[in-house]
Amino acid sequence: MKHLLISAMLLSVLAFSGCASEPKQPSEFEFEYNEYYEGYFLVAYNGDNPELVVPAKYKNQPVIGISSVSGTNENVTVSRIVFPDSIKTIQFSFSFLTELEEINLPNSLEEIIGSFGFQSSITTVDIPDSLKFIDHSFTGENFTHINVGEGNPYYSSIDGVLFNKDKTELWFYPAGKSEREYVVPDSVTRIGLNMFMNGDFNLTKIKLSAGFSGFFMWDVRTTYGDGRVQNYDDLQNLGNPFSGCAFLEIIEVDENNQTFTSIDGILFSKDEKILFAYPPMRKGSSYTVPYGVEVISHGAFLQSYYDKSGEIIPIELNEVTLPSTITKLGPSNFLAIERLYIDMNEADWNENVENWLRRHPSTEWIFNDSPPVTQTETEKPPETPDVIAPPE
Repeated sequence: MKHLLISAMLLSVLAFSGCASEPKQPSEFEFEYNEYYEGYFLVAYNGDNPELVVPAKYKNQPVIGISSVSGTNENVTVSRIVFPDSIKTIQFSFSFLTELEEINLPNSLEEIIGSFGFQSSITTVDIPDSLKFIDHSFTGENFTHINVGEGNPYYSSIDGVLFNKDKTELWFYPAGKSEREYVVPDSVTRIGLNMFMNGDFNLTKIKLSAGFSGFFMWDVRTTYGDGRVQNYDDLQNLGNPFSGCAFLEIIEVDENNQTFTSIDGILFSKDEKILFAYPPMRKGSSYTVPYGVEVISHGAFLQSYYDKSGEIIPIELNEVTLPSTITKLGPSNFLAIERLYIDMNEADWNENVENWLRRHPSTEWIFNDSPPVTQTETEKPPETPDVIAPPE
């Protein structure tokens, strides 16, 4: 009897030990959800397991989306994520996960918005054939490639750069690519706004082709990519499309381009009335905006950048002169220069110029107190005095 009792006790201990060694299963209390008409969105992860296994169902309904899930809390930083095939959308989630080792997107996924940003370890991602829309995602400084299979009807890729299917639209240039120069393919007619605004620290030169005609933005977006691409043709309000390229020195444009032109590596409209982008690392301590320019775009002279360590990147430019032809000055300009010379008096400036720029205290604004001399006035031939004919 004594032997039977000891044996029973040993079996109980072994059974208990076996239960304790089993991997921890996720509890529904580790997650928070919001109900959506087709199912549920996962909106928070409170667990302590670095491997986040996203549930496929909640209350017998599919988990179809993930929104605003950071992947970090006081207990853990997620290093691996397992997605079920029920997920259709990932929105504003999983950024700053410095320990994330890989991303395997589910074949059900239709859109990614504002997610997987600022990853330090992820370098590549494979886009599933189901994906219809991607925006402001995978912005890590080491991210180099988005790979798209032939089966995706919406996107394609060349050397890790993301395009639409027929390669007429450039959708995303990874910030971590090592190339110093990038030539936009001849097939591209438009580039997505902000697609070069992800801190592209390596690019020093960009060349636009003859067929490049402008930019596009995503408009009327609803869940699962149900929206449309809208061409952005308001050039006066375009802003600097390459403001994320902190080390850019030159922007070149094919001479046969009918919309844009480049003068000394600076991007202008073809008629040279709009200055879009002054490369921040262009050589020279001073620059005179050409006479005839009417608009300085939003962020055209955005010269204030930080390197990967958080230090301000020094620039050469410290003086800019604006001509009397200026009629509009966009915001986010001249933040790092010492002096701004303006070829008109302050009263005329205040009356005639649409100025969206708040004066930075470190920049001295110097107006021309005398009436500006225009180019047309200087080109007039001198007037000859009346000649009195001699008496006969």
